[in-house]
Amino acid sequence: MILLLIGMPAWAEDVSDQASLDIEVSDMDTNASSDPISLKLGEELNLSLESNPTTGYMWNASFDPSMLEQVNYRYDPASPELIGGGGVETFTFKAVGVGETDLVMRYKRSWEPDFAEERIYHIIVAE
Repeated sequence: MILLLIGMPAWAEDVSDQASLDIEVSDMDTNASSDPISLKLGEELNLSLESNPTTGYMWNASFDPSMLEQVNYRYDPASPELIGGGGVETFTFKAVGVGETDLVMRYKRSWEPDFAEERIYHIIVAE
């Protein structure tokens, strides 16, 4: 399961007229990352991807720092009592530049040159 949450940060001033958007994408939808994601300058994007770091695999983000800033990361195990169980990695990015860019996510082991999976999200940031 992939979950994209888009919205203004909780600390932002006057968010009453700012739109908030939640996007859910199924792992079965292989074209899920082909649709562009629209953000406004200053909005945050929460990208949640299923993961199992106990196998050595983790998601790695690659992006243009003039367009996006990674402001948070967390891992939530599905069942903390289960050793070796999977969970969800959540990356939070803030739109810091206007234009179009790609957010590339690769599921890989840090010591291996190849990746097991790649997802590319096209981001459009407007003022």
